[in-house]
Amino acid sequence: LKGTPLIYYGQELGMKGIQGKWNNDSNDIPVRMAFRWNRKINVPGTANFYRGTGPWDSRNFESDNDGISVEEQANHSGSLLNFYRCLIALRKMTPALSIGSEEIIPTVNANILIIKRSCNDHQVLVVINLSSHTENWTSNLLNRTRDLSTSHKTRPNMLTLPAFGFRLLKMG
Repeated sequence: LKGTPLIYYGQELGMKGIQGKWNNDSNDIPVRMAFRWNRKINVPGTANFYRGTGPWDSRNFESDNDGISVEEQANHSGSLLNFYRCLIALRKMTPALSIGSEEIIPTVNANILIIKRSCNDHQVLVVINLSSHTENWTSNLLNRTRDLSTSHKTRPNMLTLPAFGFRLLKMG
């Protein structure tokens, strides 16, 4: 959609947290814990200013070697961090994903949102499953699309999306 993409602090690693209930600005501390650069939580340079200063200092959402750090995810091809890196690279390489026009494509399945992004002669379909279960989308548009993340041609006429999944499909 139009606008600047935003990755909220720690989302690219899958950082967890819960909003505090102390009726002051410290409510945000548990959802903005120190960004995890290293697999260990107590490493020099970690911004853990809140440690030992109040009820927000909870270890419920972080521990050493929990998979939620740059060090743990950087070289793991299936990590959330590398998924975000892949999306950023696709956006940089595909002008239709960042500039140009957009059009909502009607569909009979209310759980599927389809946005056609166009820039000059380049068109991309952003197909999103808004439901918590697998959904299928059937359309003749699929006959001439290629998945941007894999470069494979899509199956003719039907696309299956996992729960809350999406596909970026280059047209033409």
